[in-house]
Amino acid sequence: MELSFKNLGQEIINTVEANVPYLETFARNFSNVEAGVSGSVTIHDLDNPSTSLYSPTTGFTTTDASGNDYTVTLDKYRGVREAIDSNQVNSNVVNWMDPIATKLADALAKDISKDLFGLLTSTNFSHSSSIAEASMSLNNLLALKAALDSREVGTAPRTLVLVDGHYNALLQDEKVQNTAQFYNSEVNTVKTGKLPVLGGFEIASINSNYIAANTKGVALHRNGLLIAARSPKLIGAPGVIEEGVVVSEKTGLPAHFIAWVDLATRKQYFEMSVIYGVAKGVNGAVQRIV
Repeated sequence: MELSFKNLGQEIINTVEANVPYLETFARNFSNVEAGVSGSVTIHDLDNPSTSLYSPTTGFTTTDASGNDYTVTLDKYRGVREAIDSNQVNSNVVNWMDPIATKLADALAKDISKDLFGLLTSTNFSHSSSIAEASMSLNNLLALKAALDSREVGTAPRTLVLVDGHYNALLQDEKVQNTAQFYNSEVNTVKTGKLPVLGGFEIASINSNYIAANTKGVALHRNGLLIAARSPKLIGAPGVIEEGVVVSEKTGLPAHFIAWVDLATRKQYFEMSVIYGVAKGVNGAVQRIV
């Protein structure tokens, strides 16, 4: 079969997107426009917009005047490289690229997750709830919802991301089981390992090594964590076989890919890279779990 490094790159960036918990729900500014390291991007988000009375002379008052502009510095330049064996290149196996795509995607997704969820410190976000692993239940989930509600945080999209131990405890909560079965008799949360939407939260698990120290999870609205990304500049060097930009299907997360031959060793290489930055957003949109 004909080798397509662009297809490999597309599979990798789609997998990266799928492996970062609910990347599509965070405030973001993604573009395949080329950029260099340490540039900056502005994300404009409303804190708590409100309506205004109509005036026959001036019309409606501008309600986003109190919205904040958030600057995200593109200071994360992450890349992964893989040597491509000639046996793989000449293989007739359709899915030969899957193991490569999975490995490279996992590496990029891990770094993005660590950078994004590493922002969840007490210094950055002041609101927190103390919930022990064994106490993670539907009742405590609803208490997290109430905390966000009390600060008039938007209702959608809201996300609940829990470290594995807290996620598994919630998975086994009897009220969660009953709720899941009430809405879908075929759902067995323990069997599938997946939680339904509860209390308005989409729920995901995260490795405890990928989140800020002493943080066991987070309930948040999209304005709490911000991420921006641009495409690294094309290289165009001797020995290049194929080079270009791919974007993920849901969010438009861009990445640069390049495949080349080392002219000295005649060995083929494939590389993917992303330039991005993360920043804290609205303090009240985040309820940390400690």
